[in-house]
Amino acid sequence: TPITIKSQVDLTKATEAIESYVLTYNDIFNSFEDLRRANTQDPENTGVLAGDSLLRSIMSTLRKSASNELAGYAGGPYYLTNLGVKTNRDGTLSFANPDMLKRQFENNPESLRSFFKDQIVSDNSNISPVTYSVADTVPGSYAVVSDGSSVTVGGVATSNSGTQYTVASGNPKGIVIDIPSGTGATSGTLHYGRSFITLLEEQLTAYTDYNGLIDNKIEGNNSRLKDLVKKQEALDDKIASLYERYRNQYSYMESSIASLQETGNMLESAFKQSD
Repeated sequence: TPITIKSQVDLTKATEAIESYVLTYNDIFNSFEDLRRANTQDPENTGVLAGDSLLRSIMSTLRKSASNELAGYAGGPYYLTNLGVKTNRDGTLSFANPDMLKRQFENNPESLRSFFKDQIVSDNSNISPVTYSVADTVPGSYAVVSDGSSVTVGGVATSNSGTQYTVASGNPKGIVIDIPSGTGATSGTLHYGRSFITLLEEQLTAYTDYNGLIDNKIEGNNSRLKDLVKKQEALDDKIASLYERYRNQYSYMESSIASLQETGNMLESAFKQSD
């Protein structure tokens, strides 16, 4: 007996994840604003990192991340705005229109994938992606053309080893695909995309990695603090030396004055006796 199978995607989890991201982003961004705030009228309310260049750089990276182009997904490129996330004037984000996410997903599910998940897919089952290079491959959609003996990816010639074809230059550099022998002439499109989350992590890695910019900043500040401690110790020693020197000089001066006073008293007594 014929049966009907229906499937439905529950966007609740996706909506909650995006809401959580926006909330976390805004918390961090507002904390940074407090740290960098300058207040010439009330210095006590000035942020502890006011004027710090590294903090400005991190905040700039966060702002720019909201406009990251998410290439390499069918129907793209996509942006956060496609999912209903917008940037406010103060630099924070808002997700006030979850319905836009639903409409976008219904029109093209790839738009939602572009936020969460990296991908490399082919629209031709005879062309199978094997791997790519995180360092070299530029996200995008690349036309694959095979005449049965040679293969190009995104217009770039490949070298082959058996049924595998490797791109060694250009934007698709690092991509390896597999085309079964005997396939003959064929073509298709390869979509390679880096998700919003992946791109953001990569942009922040320079700051947060071990021995990254933040670690180097802390190390530099600690080094300057050690120098200040040494200078303070040297200054304390100099002050102590000066104090001892002045104490000895004043003691000698007091002794000299006392001696002069004693001599004066003796002279005064002698003059009185002669009268």
